[in-house]
Amino acid sequence: MNAFRPQCRLYRVERVCPDKIYAGEPVELQFCISVARNRTFTEEETGQCEVLQYEIEADPRHWVIAGRKRGRITISRETSDVGTAAILPLMTGRVVVPTIRLFSESGSAVPANSCENLNECMQVVVLPCANVTTVCNQRKTNDLDGLFLGGSLNGSHTGHLGPKAHMPAVVTFDSFFDS
Repeated sequence: MNAFRPQCRLYRVERVCPDKIYAGEPVELQFCISVARNRTFTEEETGQCEVLQYEIEADPRHWVIAGRKRGRITISRETSDVGTAAILPLMTGRVVVPTIRLFSESGSAVPANSCENLNECMQVVVLPCANVTTVCNQRKTNDLDGLFLGGSLNGSHTGHLGPKAHMPAVVTFDSFFDS
């Protein structure tokens, strides 16, 4: 029967991430940790501050956390604490934003059902880089005397355009995702 009783949330965690994110470009993840709004306090607890520890958890296939990954915060009934972290998306597509996990001052984990994560399943769309550059490899051979364009990194696939080809050495264009 205890499973059906409403749980009293102790803490509230909210994360904010920019709308436009490009792969390989760092962005700022902002998070706010506060006391849950529906939490009741005794008279002794009303003015006291709580010290918590946090850790930013990210899937290493999707994100790199640049800078501080763990820290300490101090919150009370009237105040909250805001933190930031630089994160770097590694791949394009729809990915889950890194989460914030809370620990007590002694280091024991705060149970997940004691935290109110406002946007727990928040996902963002990571777009490819804004500019794409394609480099063509020019080679001349004695027997064909023409321009070759390398089609792969190891040079196993090349194409011959002939002696009258007018292809520039570098072709640059903007991505169609760029607005």
